[in-house]
Amino acid sequence: MEKRYKILCLSSIGGIIGYYDFFIYIFLANFIADKFFTGSLFSRLTLTYSIFAVGYLLRPASSILLTSLKNRYGERNISLLSIFIITWATFFMGCIPDYHTIGIAAPILLLFFRAIQGIALGGEIPALITYMHKNIQAEKKIFAGTLVLINIFFGLLIASSIVIIIISLFTTSQISQYAWRIPFLVGGILGGIGWYIRCNIIADTTTKNKKYHRENRLRIPIFDIIERYALSFFIGISLALSMATMIVFFFLMLPSYLIFFYNYDYNTSFKITIYSIIILIISTLLISIVISKTSIKTWFILLIGNLFTIPASIFVFNSLINNNPVKLFYSLALMAVIVGFTNSTLMVVLAQLFTDKVKYSGLSSTYNISMALAGCIVTATVILGCKYYSDIYLMPLYFILFVCILASISAALVPKAINRIKNKPKITNKFHPEYYKS
Repeated sequence: MEKRYKILCLSSIGGIIGYYDFFIYIFLANFIADKFFTGSLFSRLTLTYSIFAVGYLLRPASSILLTSLKNRYGERNISLLSIFIITWATFFMGCIPDYHTIGIAAPILLLFFRAIQGIALGGEIPALITYMHKNIQAEKKIFAGTLVLINIFFGLLIASSIVIIIISLFTTSQISQYAWRIPFLVGGILGGIGWYIRCNIIADTTTKNKKYHRENRLRIPIFDIIERYALSFFIGISLALSMATMIVFFFLMLPSYLIFFYNYDYNTSFKITIYSIIILIISTLLISIVISKTSIKTWFILLIGNLFTIPASIFVFNSLINNNPVKLFYSLALMAVIVGFTNSTLMVVLAQLFTDKVKYSGLSSTYNISMALAGCIVTATVILGCKYYSDIYLMPLYFILFVCILASISAALVPKAINRIKNKPKITNKFHPEYYKS
């Protein structure tokens, strides 16, 4: 295997583990709601989902903090710090006593560890996209970008698989008492393995820039990026928001959604999710290989894919209304293929929206803002839809349709944005971290 691909793949192991640690929370939402909160089902669910959303809400702050620290201490140190924090936060979440033992301190500790998880995870994907764009040959970038994207998908797959194993091995009573902690503790162990791997492979690419890291100690002026790359910034958020929304609702929140509101059993809901994620991974990889051998424009793939997502989303929600597990599986399988098709070129397009000098800053900002919007708004639509509408499926669907239309328009604007950044004026702001590199 080519050395650069090897570094990308091994670095991705840490990213996969990081996303496993981040996602495992929502897959165990029903047990967490019972252990950490009191009151009605709706109030417990609302509080549990709200803490889930906090991890997303803090992602924009993560982009500012981690980018600044990266410029001060170097990519290697911050990458190691990131996975270290995620790992220990996950492990300690599995050790927190429940509400009946320590009272209000239990949900406060849960909120604290969830918050630092969200902050630490914000630099994973932007760092991998930046490395991919700078080091992988042009004809291989689509496939390399797909390897970056499936960090998220594999994190989902491992988390859902661990949960269904726990469900198979323990009774509901045992899971509620103590077994719900096991996936968090496993996440801590896996994180240690990921940290060790990352320690041994990142040094080659980051220790050569020590002088730059010493000089580049000033804060990231995110407003300068917005001002100079406004169109790219808007397009990046819109495209990433579409991807994030599909993943958060259809592959992350769906098991809890089915269990709480459609009375699916745990086994059926997680099996449907796992099979859908496997189809998502396979389709994304295969489609990226095919597209990389054609001359189709990457932005056109995003445009067509987001348009096809509209009827596919309606099909999924129609299956939910009819409460037909078989039809739901087929609709989610179709959705997985379309999401794989749509996002097979996403990482390459996002990398093209910013010049090399501000690529990490731009990617980190757009990606994390989109994740924050998706995590918070999807959570809110699910909760509000369940509380105030009899047809609870409509609230998330309205947002999904809006996001797909916005992403389609943004995809059509990608060529204009790329042409606009080719002749950007030289950076003159001394507070900009890239000023000292030129």
